[in-house]
Amino acid sequence: MSRPAPIADWVTIPDLYRDPFPVYDRLRAEGGVHWVPSVGRYLITSYDAVHTTEFDQETF
Repeated sequence: MSRPAPIADWVTIPDLYRDPFPVYDRLRAEGGVHWVPSVGRYLITSYDAVHTTEFDQETF
């Protein structure tokens, strides 16, 4: 059963350009897979999260 990925609408492109590592740390702490509207993509921030998305094609 799939569930929607959380939306990380707090991520901004200027923050990613300035220093992306705090953003990545927070994304990892909050689950590892998020839809990020500012970049129009899912950001996947851990190996386990990559593995999960490979098996949930319906959601991702």
